[in-house]
Amino acid sequence: MKSEGHRRKEAKAYIGDDVLKRLGVFVGEQVQPQAGKSPSDKFAEFLEKVKAEHTEKYDWLRKCMEEIAKEDPQKPKGPKPTCERAMAEYLWELGKKVTNEFFKSVIIFVRLYRECLNENGWSMLRKAKNLPDGEDTKEDFASHAEAESIPDMCNQFVKYYLPEKFPSFDKYLSIELTRHMCNWVYTRGYTHRIISLL
Repeated sequence: MKSEGHRRKEAKAYIGDDVLKRLGVFVGEQVQPQAGKSPSDKFAEFLEKVKAEHTEKYDWLRKCMEEIAKEDPQKPKGPKPTCERAMAEYLWELGKKVTNEFFKSVIIFVRLYRECLNENGWSMLRKAKNLPDGEDTKEDFASHAEAESIPDMCNQFVKYYLPEKFPSFDKYLSIELTRHMCNWVYTRGYTHRIISLL
């Protein structure tokens, strides 16, 4: 069995820039930082092109991105973040490294992953804790549950949720982004779970 330190080292290696370059080449572009464009600038450009009836799907992300932009990066982090906050931080960090076009794909990916957590998270939690089936709460799972839960949804998301909700999203890209995000969450210490995509 691998030690925690060895597993964390493997996860850090997986989230390196070479993985981003491989993903960037896969979607037909070179992944390089774009000078002068912050993640919030890229996100604002993305929202300008989203149809008006769909912008509310990104309100949670807009709020998180605004909070992140105002924070002092040197300030120590507080307790473990919620799922949606951790995914917004992931998007923020990735936004510093990737092109606008690739960033758009990641924004859509993160939004869909959050929706999957919200639709399936409470029942997943009940099963994990052997609780009886009950009525799901109306509250968003991703805005209440700690980031520890993000990797728990990876197989459900890649195998069932994404193909149903967004069949044109490339399967290879979805698998690689899921691995990348879950390993990023792990290396940040937001979860103790290592993913295994089936």
